[in-house]
Amino acid sequence: MKLATVDIGSNSFHLLVVDVDEEGYFRVIDREREMARLGSGGLTVGQMTIEAMDRAIVALGRFAELARSHGCERIIATATSAVREASNGDKFLKRVRRKTGIEVDMLSGVEEARLIARSVSYVRNLGTSATLGIDIGGGSTEFWILAGGEHRVLISNRLGAVRLSDGFIHGDPVSKRELELLRGYIVAALARTKREVAEAGFENVIVTSGTALTLAEMAYALENGDARLDSLPPQDTEGLELTSDALRRLTRTITKSPLRERKKIPGLPEERADIIVAGAVLLDTIFSELQIRSAMSCDWALREGVLIDYLDRHAAIAPNAGASDDSGLELGEIRRRSILALARRCEYDAGHARQTSRLAKSIFDQTSGLHGLGEDARGLLEASSVLHDIGYTIAHAGHNRHGQYLIMNSELVGFSSREQSILGNIVRYHGGRLPKKKHQEFARLRSGDRRLVEKLTAILTVADALDRTNRSAVQDVQVTLGRKNARFTVVPASECTLEVWDASRKASVFERVFGVRTEVELSTTPVRNA
Repeated sequence: MKLATVDIGSNSFHLLVVDVDEEGYFRVIDREREMARLGSGGLTVGQMTIEAMDRAIVALGRFAELARSHGCERIIATATSAVREASNGDKFLKRVRRKTGIEVDMLSGVEEARLIARSVSYVRNLGTSATLGIDIGGGSTEFWILAGGEHRVLISNRLGAVRLSDGFIHGDPVSKRELELLRGYIVAALARTKREVAEAGFENVIVTSGTALTLAEMAYALENGDARLDSLPPQDTEGLELTSDALRRLTRTITKSPLRERKKIPGLPEERADIIVAGAVLLDTIFSELQIRSAMSCDWALREGVLIDYLDRHAAIAPNAGASDDSGLELGEIRRRSILALARRCEYDAGHARQTSRLAKSIFDQTSGLHGLGEDARGLLEASSVLHDIGYTIAHAGHNRHGQYLIMNSELVGFSSREQSILGNIVRYHGGRLPKKKHQEFARLRSGDRRLVEKLTAILTVADALDRTNRSAVQDVQVTLGRKNARFTVVPASECTLEVWDASRKASVFERVFGVRTEVELSTTPVRNA
């Protein structure tokens, strides 16, 4: 089944086309974006302009044609602040239906916040900690707090990059007086949000959608001192950290620069150069008012949330799909489905993957003081454990390289391009040889990610060896760390001489990566019942 979602925003329109299989896993087959600026000139007066509506109809017509060319059974379209606040919103939606055949649902601000939270929680494993989400659109900004899957806060404010640009930004560059008025307005508009967020509390922060993602990318480029993002290692706007200090420095640069100079700032698309001043001041003020020190970017937002909600309501997402071979996997739902879909296409050995994953996570947990990595790294280790042998579907010889190729050239929904590169490299080197900088895909990683690959590869190599015969002969592995040594005590479930032998010889990788002497021994204690 093929479906399309259309997000009719105040600044940009987004089309997402997916293919949904019988188990509810969806694969992105096309996406498109159009900077239609539907809210331009209308958000401050409560009525969309004729010019903006004309641009919108043309863009939506193209979207409808593209979706139908893919054979989509349904186009799920939603509209946000520019339409819901306009006195001519209903007339516009009737015109859309007549001209393009697209039926559009108008979302409330709170529903918009809920769907964005749904999207992020689906693609990210948020755990039980309270996570604050901030989504800056053209006409509104949505805030949500999720803790343990429960909504603590769902708020929509009439604060957006287009709305604030139209209302406050007139000089080029923006004047000091305009900035004072803009910040003052934002602070006043945030009063209720500030109070509710403080009462609910949060531990982590995620920012979504175009303005925030652009600012995260710009901050990354400027902080790394590079003139162009395309000369940086492969990455996208997923999973970039944006600190309050970096955002404050970037905002100063943006507000002091006239339009012609802003267009030269790394990471800023030309079509956003006019509204980025208001967007930067808005996000900077939000960070200040809510006392946010840092946030992580996420490139999933409303359009994915609408799709997930639709599939959920129509029972196309089966919670127990694939339960026969995903027992013990702790990846978030969308990542689990994505990884398993690729593994199944490659006819993987589910039992061996499950056993390797279990042992790898156990080693990771017991050696946390040695590797110093967090939950995100643990998730990448788990994913690579499941996929480590998929290259056999091409050929036995060189299966590690084949596995890397399959990962790098697959649509792994829920993983950023950076994370796919990390997964591919871990799979490439899990056989017992350390990566080399002369290898192109490894060399293109950031230095920190290269070290991450080395650490996770060392752990996966030992875990894979501990299932050498693919019989799950090892019941448990107990790791004892000393100042300069690591002892792996193997608890057998059945005869596992080959496992101990293979782990002993491949533990040299662990030695080199972590700088400790390793020893693998068979436990003398009786076999415990599973």
